[in-house]
Amino acid sequence: MRFIELFAGAGGMGLGLEAAGMEHLLSFERDAAPHSVLVHAGKTAIRMDLKDVGNACLAMRHQPTLIAGGPPCQDFSKAGQRKITDRAKLTQHFAQIICVVRPEWFVFENVEQAGTSSQYKYARALWKRHGYGLTEHVFDAQEYGVPQRRRRLFCIGRLGEIDGFLLDDLKAAAGKKMVVRDILDPEREDDAALLEKGAFFARPWMGKKDEPNGRGILSIDEVCPTIARHTHEKPGPSYQPHPDDAATPDAAHYLTMEQVARIQGFPSGYDFRRKKEKYAREGWPDKTINLMVANAVPMPMAQKIGKVIFDRHYAATLPKLDKGFTDFLYKSRKLDPVTKDGLSQRAVDNIRSLVNRALRRIDGKMQANPYMLLHALETSVAGDGKFSDLTTRLQSDLRQCLLEYHNYCLQRPRSQWSPTTKMPEFRERFRKARKPGKWKGDALAPASTRPVVSWPPAYSDSQLDPEMAVFETIFREDFAPDPYAPQPLAGDPDEHWRPDGYDDPTQDPLYHEYLAARKDDD
Repeated sequence: MRFIELFAGAGGMGLGLEAAGMEHLLSFERDAAPHSVLVHAGKTAIRMDLKDVGNACLAMRHQPTLIAGGPPCQDFSKAGQRKITDRAKLTQHFAQIICVVRPEWFVFENVEQAGTSSQYKYARALWKRHGYGLTEHVFDAQEYGVPQRRRRLFCIGRLGEIDGFLLDDLKAAAGKKMVVRDILDPEREDDAALLEKGAFFARPWMGKKDEPNGRGILSIDEVCPTIARHTHEKPGPSYQPHPDDAATPDAAHYLTMEQVARIQGFPSGYDFRRKKEKYAREGWPDKTINLMVANAVPMPMAQKIGKVIFDRHYAATLPKLDKGFTDFLYKSRKLDPVTKDGLSQRAVDNIRSLVNRALRRIDGKMQANPYMLLHALETSVAGDGKFSDLTTRLQSDLRQCLLEYHNYCLQRPRSQWSPTTKMPEFRERFRKARKPGKWKGDALAPASTRPVVSWPPAYSDSQLDPEMAVFETIFREDFAPDPYAPQPLAGDPDEHWRPDGYDDPTQDPLYHEYLAARKDDD
């Protein structure tokens, strides 16, 4: 799989997808600082504003399998001013690029609050209109390899798939919640100091005036709050200790920039091109680097999500049949799922086995269109040969069981971000004819008949069809001579149509000009 990263930033998501086994093709970033970090890390990166959708698509010289990106979240985030500006429209531009390039996969990442915005609703509608099946869920980074409480909305799309196709595998990829202690290395000087003190300060949300702020001092056996650009800063004089703080401000450890980057998921020693001196010309100041780190997608989180996509793309994993499918089999046959009368357990196991066999033949891709799904099944080739080589009874059973599982997937609960209103049904509405009213003497005159206008206008047999009159000039010899028309032979004595002297070069004026030019050259 080859991927292109939009709104790459410092490259956190790209690093995770590469660790999942994908090949990096190109990155897009507008700001100078993160763009230089990407180039310095050896990535092919283009500095471009993605508002220009056309040029961005033309800059992609190779067709990617996946496009990933997280548009700016400042307009939706709780930490921002929550005012919709032009940055929010970049979510729409991201969706437009996806629909123009049409990769098989895409990954969208943003804050949880972005899911309720009109910009995301526009993007979602655009993806659905262009045939993408969507898996939407809010994941917490502490369950995906990062000791940080960071809830982010991920939308994963695939062409032709059914909605919610990857949700079970993504939830299964979640692991044990991590704490800060899990990433500390006693051999590092800064980590050794943190282990010794056992508590660290992470700038909390500000509370009201003259009231305690949120918890700012946490234990290393706890998860770190969401990394922000000011997480590493020391508490100011207005900070009031919280009753539940793990230590006093004097006894707490203050995180270094390197520790904040590792809590965010960057590998140890990742080069952000930090200035070696305060007034050095090369490099970037600490404020710029802190902003890059805070805006990045945690690399371990992107790696786990990318690994799930990678395995499904190459059919290493298949959709899992949950218990709800068994209950659906009873309900579809109008049977009681409690008593299980009328459908034995052996029959249920046989149906589930046939569904798994059909899923293996179609590489686990559940098409949203049932006709495309059956076409993929009937043209499949597996270890037991072509589908056409199977017995007629087995072919019928595989079709029936796969369609039953498709119907089960359609009746599952929809995503909370899907439209609540049902799409209108476009059908012809028939109105009942009005009954003629009763005549009241001579007060109402009879209605006159309306003239019937027909098109094209009627014409007599002597007239040329007006629709064919256009072709009159097409077949005229002077308008379009036929190059394949038969010509008289060269030895024909009746060559009156040729001009006199056509075979004598001396009669050609160009011939005399040619002789004069040769004479001058001599």
